[in-house]
Amino acid sequence: MKTYFPAIKLLLAFLSLSIFLACVPEKSAPTVPTPVPPVTENQVDSLITVWLKDNVIPLSGVEPQPSNGDLQAFNNVVGNSSYILLGESVDGSYEIAALKQRLSRFLIEEKGFQILLMEIPWSKALELNEFLINGTGDLSSALGNSDVWWLSTTDMRSFFSSLRAYNQTVPAEDQVRVYGMDMLSSGGSITALTSYLQSVDAGLEAIVQSNTGCITPYL
Repeated sequence: MKTYFPAIKLLLAFLSLSIFLACVPEKSAPTVPTPVPPVTENQVDSLITVWLKDNVIPLSGVEPQPSNGDLQAFNNVVGNSSYILLGESVDGSYEIAALKQRLSRFLIEEKGFQILLMEIPWSKALELNEFLINGTGDLSSALGNSDVWWLSTTDMRSFFSSLRAYNQTVPAEDQVRVYGMDMLSSGGSITALTSYLQSVDAGLEAIVQSNTGCITPYL
């Protein structure tokens, strides 16, 4: 047996190599992807139409309706959310503004929302809150004296008037308030903040001037 051991060992090595080579997959030629034909404009329009039919929720109208039954799908989307963002594709469009107001009233009256955060100057929101909470001040003046031109529209006056009427029917802790977050019209906000701080501590005026000094020359 010792005489044939080297030969047997060589044979086993040869068989092992043969099995290994047999298991190595052969390299195949790279697959050339099938070219996708370009999508025509009509096909795109057709796809959009199909998607709209499957996803669009019809409404009775953008203005307030006798019933909010058509907003049930919107209610399902809102669920238990605490923050709702209502965007727009263009400022000043009546239809978009009217629908946002209708959705806002729905969120306030049926979902218990109490805060409106709007793209208006902070100082302007202070004026509007005085009207919403206390009924003081002139609404047309508050909406008109602003760099935010779309606030002075008839539908915005109607909207804030309806919110004032709503606030008169609920307890103080449930009343609706508005806050402004527009940084483009900072002059009025700086003046209002300075006046308030002066009423608290006259020495704070210097702090306000120091922190707003880089802004005031451009107002």
